[in-house]
Amino acid sequence: MIQFDMKRFLSVGRWDVTVNRRFYTNQATALLVLAVAPVVVRFLSAWAAGDVALFGRDAAALYPAMDMGYWIWFIMGFYRFVFWALPVVSLSYMLHNMVRKQGRIQELTLPASNVERFLWHLAFCLLAPMVVFFGSMLLADGLNMLFAAVFGIFSQVRSLTVAFFAQSSFMPVDLGFGLVHPLLSHTFGVLSTLCFMSTFALGNAWKYRYNLIFTCLMHVLMWFVLGLCLMFFAGAFLQFAGYDCFADTYCNFDPNGTVMFCLLDLFMLALLVGIWALTYKLYCDAQVTSRRNR
Repeated sequence: MIQFDMKRFLSVGRWDVTVNRRFYTNQATALLVLAVAPVVVRFLSAWAAGDVALFGRDAAALYPAMDMGYWIWFIMGFYRFVFWALPVVSLSYMLHNMVRKQGRIQELTLPASNVERFLWHLAFCLLAPMVVFFGSMLLADGLNMLFAAVFGIFSQVRSLTVAFFAQSSFMPVDLGFGLVHPLLSHTFGVLSTLCFMSTFALGNAWKYRYNLIFTCLMHVLMWFVLGLCLMFFAGAFLQFAGYDCFADTYCNFDPNGTVMFCLLDLFMLALLVGIWALTYKLYCDAQVTSRRNR
């Protein structure tokens, strides 16, 4: 039976934030630096190259050399990369309290159920870095406008926050573009992305130390093996089915797109549920010491 009490849940949160204050402060500082650095580099490089002048002296002639469109594209690309890499890194350190033996003892002896502790770690590692990142992006936007005012080009500056949220799609790859079933294919892309990110939480529950590197290596190995298996079974299917791909480019094989994407969506949904079920089971089965976590 699942036991959940909001007071115990918040008590776990207070304990976690108090004990790991330094860890979370370092994370927030790193996110602030990542958000502000592109803006500082942008204006300092323009200043060093002589493309801008203080208080707008000759700014009308010099400013176009900064190539505003390129810098906005570059900064938005960088922010988008951080936006998608942040959940992966955060999930890789979701159970950072379990790295040391003393931390595992404190974690396992907290007056809260496994569900309350697990949900706190999951919610905090996903929400807190995003809130800090968006707050840092707002500060970077303010710094961007401040630099623009100092260099006399405030009327030409663009808001980084508005440009970020004006993106047509937050997906890394829009799998629904140009397909007959954009909704089903886009759902498949979302579920695939969630499954990929969730594997890093699974890797953290399996191995507390160096789990980010371990999970990345497992992904490389898995996709290599899956590629070999796919080539083998595709070749076997074509051989035994009697298709000649050199004579018939499309091999006369035209599966129903709706059924195919429905099956793929159901498979990815089941895989996502399975990943998190296994992650929670590994967390519940955590011991003070084990062969893979000492």
